[in-house]
Amino acid sequence: MSTISIPARSSSFIHAIDIVADDNVARVLYKNETYGYFEVSDQAITDLLNPLTSFGLWFNKYCR
Repeated sequence: MSTISIPARSSSFIHAIDIVADDNVARVLYKNETYGYFEVSDQAITDLLNPLTSFGLWFNKYCR
């Protein structure tokens, strides 16, 4: 299983995001220390790898 840890970015509600690339699953760690799991597209993963992409904007686009 290949996991990609995305470097931390400033966010008011997301602490961290990891991607399980084999399954296209985003594991989102919220500031309240709970997790959410979301199936995401290849495009979503590519967008998240861009260091200028905001966690919040990315989450609202791909995880809702």
